[in-house]
Amino acid sequence: MEARSIIGGFNSIFYLNKRVGDNLVQEREVADFRDFLFQNELTEMRSYGAFFTWTNRSITSKLDRGLINIHWHSMFDFMQLEYLVLGLYDDTPMLLLNFSHCLRATGSFKYCARWCLDLHFNDSFKEAMSNAKPGCCMCTFIEMLKFLK
Repeated sequence: MEARSIIGGFNSIFYLNKRVGDNLVQEREVADFRDFLFQNELTEMRSYGAFFTWTNRSITSKLDRGLINIHWHSMFDFMQLEYLVLGLYDDTPMLLLNFSHCLRATGSFKYCARWCLDLHFNDSFKEAMSNAKPGCCMCTFIEMLKFLK
C-alpha cells in the first residue's frame, strides 16, 4: 500500500466527546466515519494546539484533522499538524510542520537525582537554559538535558 495523508474538514466527529453545546452524539452519527477510517487504515496525525476546530458560536466540534496511514507515518514521522487559534472563520486553520531538523534520541536518557546535589548544578542549569535555541520544545529540552549531562 502507498503512503496516504488526508488533511481537512470532515464534517463528522470520530469520538462521542468531540462535540460540545448540542444534543448528545449518537453512535450511529460516527459509525460511517469510523468505518471509513478502519477500511482505509487511517489514524489521526500527531498534532497539538486547539482541541476543538470548528464552531458556529453555539456548537463546538473537532471536525478538522490530519489523517495518515502507517506507511505515511513511517516515511514522514517527523511531521506534525498544528491547530492554530480559531479566528475569523468557522474552521481552525491548520499548519503542517516539518520537524526533520530536530535531533532524535539514539538511546534513553536517565536522570540521576543526585546531580542536583552538585554545587555547580544550578549554574549549569541556568547556562543550559540561556543557551536554549528557539524551536521545537522537545528538541530544546533534549539539548538542555544533554548539556547538563
